[in-house]
Amino acid sequence: MNKKIIIAIAVLVVAIAAYFYFSDQGVEAEKDILTSVKRMDLQLDVTVTGELQARNSVSVMGPTGLRNARIYQVKIDNIVPEGTVVEKGGYVARLDNSEL
Repeated sequence: MNKKIIIAIAVLVVAIAAYFYFSDQGVEAEKDILTSVKRMDLQLDVTVTGELQARNSVSVMGPTGLRNARIYQVKIDNIVPEGTVVEKGGYVARLDNSEL
């Protein structure tokens, strides 16, 4: 016989054998798992981590004359608690004046 025909028959036999080997034809069919249904309240708890940002906020800048005086690090001596509503021109923080 021709070599091409023999190789084609061999590939066909291997493919058929592989199909029967890997198929589930000989295995008993899986049975469905059934359970009874209960009507209950569904409680949903969602836990998320992240960061909140205020809807209205203003950036507070330090005095502009500090860089001209070559002072680059200034400690905060006192600051109002977070969440405090401050009017324009009101007290926000006091800087440590030991560097001056």
